[in-house]
Amino acid sequence: ASGMSESTGVLRYLKIARYTRLLRVAKFEALVSQALARANSLMLSLSLNIASYVLALLMWVHLTGAVWYTIGKSTPDGWAMQLDKEADTFPVNYLVSVHWAAAQMQGNIDIYPGMNVAER
Repeated sequence: ASGMSESTGVLRYLKIARYTRLLRVAKFEALVSQALARANSLMLSLSLNIASYVLALLMWVHLTGAVWYTIGKSTPDGWAMQLDKEADTFPVNYLVSVHWAAAQMQGNIDIYPGMNVAER
């Protein structure tokens, strides 16, 4: 019974920590909007909007590249395992998977998936 109460306490702590982070994000957004109102600059506002879109795009490419890398390493016949053993390092495979993820945004690629079903 004490193990159950300890895990409940840990979960309660994690939930409180998550709400605290949400409050910080809300507070940060309020501070940014106040700073933009004080600056009263259309160019600054547009620049920050563009920067946030670029950051979101980079995060999306990283996320899809990381998922593609994980899929390629998940099976022995995955694409990451089919590359040369010299090129079978994390940075090379990660860059190949990020290249694939970025190429998916325009609709065509020059990297063909492997032979297993999970990669298709």
